[in-house]
Amino acid sequence: MAKNSEIWLAGAITAALIFHYAGILPPAVADWLMPIAALLGTAPVLGSAARQLWRREISMDLLASVALVFSLLSQEWTSAAFIALMLAAARFLQKITERQAERSIKSLLKLRPSLANRINNDQLEIVPISQLAVGDTIIVDLGERIPVDGVISSGAITVDESVLTGESLPVEKNVSAKVFSSTILVSGSARIIVEKLGRDTTLEKIIALVESAGRHKPRYQTIGERFGKIYLLGIFLVSGLVFYLTQDTTLVLSIVLVVCADDVAIAVPLAYLAAARAAARQGVVVKGSNHLEALGNMDTMVFDKTGTLTTGRLQLTEIIPLAPWTKHDLLAYGGALAEQSKHPIAKAVVARAKAEKIKLILAERVTELGGLGLTGVSAGQEIIFARGALMAAKNIRGLEKIKTEIERGESAGQSLAYLAINNELAGLFAFTDQLRPETKMVIDQLHHLGVRRTVMLTGDNQRVAKTVAAASGIKEIHAALLPGQKIEHLKHYLAGGQTVAMVGDGVNDAAALRGATVGIALGAIGYDAAIESADIVLMRDQISKIPELIGLARFVKRIALQDFALWGISNVLGLILVFGGVIGPAGAAAYNFITDFFPLFNSLRAGRKQYGKNS
Repeated sequence: MAKNSEIWLAGAITAALIFHYAGILPPAVADWLMPIAALLGTAPVLGSAARQLWRREISMDLLASVALVFSLLSQEWTSAAFIALMLAAARFLQKITERQAERSIKSLLKLRPSLANRINNDQLEIVPISQLAVGDTIIVDLGERIPVDGVISSGAITVDESVLTGESLPVEKNVSAKVFSSTILVSGSARIIVEKLGRDTTLEKIIALVESAGRHKPRYQTIGERFGKIYLLGIFLVSGLVFYLTQDTTLVLSIVLVVCADDVAIAVPLAYLAAARAAARQGVVVKGSNHLEALGNMDTMVFDKTGTLTTGRLQLTEIIPLAPWTKHDLLAYGGALAEQSKHPIAKAVVARAKAEKIKLILAERVTELGGLGLTGVSAGQEIIFARGALMAAKNIRGLEKIKTEIERGESAGQSLAYLAINNELAGLFAFTDQLRPETKMVIDQLHHLGVRRTVMLTGDNQRVAKTVAAASGIKEIHAALLPGQKIEHLKHYLAGGQTVAMVGDGVNDAAALRGATVGIALGAIGYDAAIESADIVLMRDQISKIPELIGLARFVKRIALQDFALWGISNVLGLILVFGGVIGPAGAAAYNFITDFFPLFNSLRAGRKQYGKNS
């Protein structure tokens, strides 16, 4: 409906201008035609500008309103009509870009299956998706779309997840692997236990993000906002000075009409919107164009370690029990708490327990203390499964008994976790993690791109952090950090005037992602915390996409600067024509209307940029 109104408004103003210049209407009609057209075109702009002023914001409509008000006060109806026509045409282009994004959303919605094959009392029944419940078991066969988010209970399959990640290569999945709504099963068949339905599925969350992108007030002050504040003040000062010196209202109006910034005020956000769409096609969700602009100006890149610089697939390499407890006891009790967490350390313990066919003891009242560990009750025992910091804070007895083993593990670059039963240390777990093969290359690329500072923040010990930093090329590290301490480091960088991007897996780094100028969640598919906490969501677990994303952000930044250059050059030429007496107010408005399309069409190039290609 909004797009249709712009079409009708642009059409009405265009018709009025044609009739005016053609002189084919009776004088009585012609005298009223242009004022009506000018007022019709001006009314929505002034209304929008007033709303922006009420919110204390500088907007495109406020900038254009300056020229419109000058035109109306001077009764330069054709000038006002040209400006209103430009705004309507520019909005029409913007609506087209937005509608393309909406069509992509609607195409995603069409992918959602409406029916599912549910197993009920060993009988297969076909039911609407709305009748499914969490915990139901469904069967999905070759060629079908998976209707829910769930976990495979039996079967080995290959799934096309390109609808979510943009990755064309299918992914092999076995028992206990997670699957996601609307992805396609390209080989095999499986039984799937329903975990999420409807709006709770990953696909629906992505759709909601795309729909809401750009509607939130930016934390980052964009180039358009900075320009608008300076430019609006400049218009008033220059216009006042010219009028004071010449007392020529016609000259002042011509100047204002030539330099009216309606084109660049639309072109810059249009470029970022188009670039965000280009990224979305490759499985990168940008929640607002201001985040992409901030990334283009980023000078400090902060990384979490586990799951970001490293694979995050920790291997439990050593279990050290303290009498009277055994390795079996440590896996049974530790696994009981760990199976209720998504932390890589917890996953490694559960995997080891299952591999050794150890029955996990039921745990109750399990509490996860972000970045520290887990507490709970199992078989009547008070259990703490955590890092050393929490053990020390809880005054756990017996830590001195394994001091040698702790020093040996840290020297070897291992991550350590402890298990305490009834406030007495029961044993120690040692884990190893592998650096991602592409991490060193990514850090080198970031330095080549001019990122001045690469930093690693981790909860792991100093020796582990130094080992990873040496292998990756990161120079600055801060280790043994609690979640709150990570945020303090981010605040320190921000207080120093730096534009900071934080990269994490989004599961354990939600607070830090929110605290950075731009929070980037890596491999977020299936993790609600990542999708909700980050500003930019990379659905694929590929750190190599980060330099490419920065390349896209800088590409669209160049386009935005080109828009300003085109606008500036056209203004200089227009002012020469004005001061040379070649054009007056009507000619200035027409000149502005024609030249306005140059930056707009330049901005549309950002949507044709192939994300992931060299910039």
